[in-house]
Amino acid sequence: MIGNIGNKLKALVSAVWISGIMLIFIGIYFLAVGAGIPYQDPTVELTIKWEANYLAGTMCTKCGVAFFIISIVGYVVLRICRRGR
Repeated sequence: MIGNIGNKLKALVSAVWISGIMLIFIGIYFLAVGAGIPYQDPTVELTIKWEANYLAGTMCTKCGVAFFIISIVGYVVLRICRRGR
């Protein structure tokens, strides 16, 4: 019973780790390709488009890093719990 729960928690930690990595890459894509370098003399529409891509990129990157750190902490906790058994 406990081994089954441990395996499911390990799968959950792995899923959070993978989603964190994916969010980081999506955020970097938004920052590099979507937003890119800001325009020199932009219109209001271009400014709004750049700002939206920039905010999406920063939020995705921050959430991805948070997911990645949470998964590392979860993995360490699982290792400590398995060592204690």
